[in-house]
Amino acid sequence: MVACVPGEGIVLAQAQVDAKENEIKAAPRLLEAIDLCSKVVKGG
Repeated sequence: MVACVPGEGIVLAQAQVDAKENEIKAAPRLLEAIDLCSKVVKGG
């Protein structure tokens, strides 16, 4: 799983999703690694 700035090609953070895990459980770990104050976040 990756957090990126699509138009710029910048990767902000990555989180591994284990075989017996899904993205819903991995997403909080990924988002905690990034300063999201005053930012808009969307999934895709």
